[in-house]
Amino acid sequence: MQKNPDVGIGKRILLADDDKFIMAVMSEFLQLAGYAVTEAADGAAAWELLAGGTEFDLLITDRRMPNMDGLQLAMMVRGDARLFRLPVIILTGAAAQGDIAEGVSAGQFCYLAKPVEEEELLAAVHSALRG
Repeated sequence: MQKNPDVGIGKRILLADDDKFIMAVMSEFLQLAGYAVTEAADGAAAWELLAGGTEFDLLITDRRMPNMDGLQLAMMVRGDARLFRLPVIILTGAAAQGDIAEGVSAGQFCYLAKPVEEEELLAAVHSALRG
């Protein structure tokens, strides 16, 4: 993929996933698309960054992680007056109907099942950022 200098310029994405390989692949792909990516090893690490005042334009989180899962993280974001408008994309290998319903009720922007295709992820990111 060639880097498009006009896409994603100035947009900051927080990416939370406990799978180091998936995180590395997604991070590289998003950076090639022009986004600034900060990585967090789980929901607790992501929340620490968010609660500490680091500003992001989008949160992408795995659904199932140790310490704090993506759904808990999304619910905390929605419950914080400073963060409640932050778009959230939840990725999961657990695409069961109950998981999707839980995720939608948490108020995240989008719910994508893993493995997610690069084009699908990029379309969701662009859509979330246009909000």
